[in-house]
Amino acid sequence: MNSRTMVRGLSIRPEPVSAVEVAHGRFGGWLDAQGRFYAAAYQQHIRVAERLRNTGAGPEEPWRLEQSSWILIKDYGEVFALPGRITQRQYDFLGDVLIHAPNGPYRSYFLDSLRTLQNMEYGMP
Repeated sequence: MNSRTMVRGLSIRPEPVSAVEVAHGRFGGWLDAQGRFYAAAYQQHIRVAERLRNTGAGPEEPWRLEQSSWILIKDYGEVFALPGRITQRQYDFLGDVLIHAPNGPYRSYFLDSLRTLQNMEYGMP
């Protein structure tokens, strides 16, 4: 995946990727509030976020998500989101990824992250 695709000097917005593709490809990337996922290659989250911002709406830097509903997913399956900002479409997408992810480290990190988010969201121990 080339996160620097250019046409006549303009950035092209990445195409969304389905939950099944994310699960089977064990992709990292960004999930918007409408449940659209934009893949980011290893260590390319910041560049993809910049492309998204430059071509419409996109997430801020990963360490500035406090005012955002974007979800960051790492390529090893860890999910970063803020409780109280997760939309139903995002929950649906995350659930679909979990259902389709094969057993292994990606699925384990993904499931653990979702459990942590649930505990934070609903105040469970």
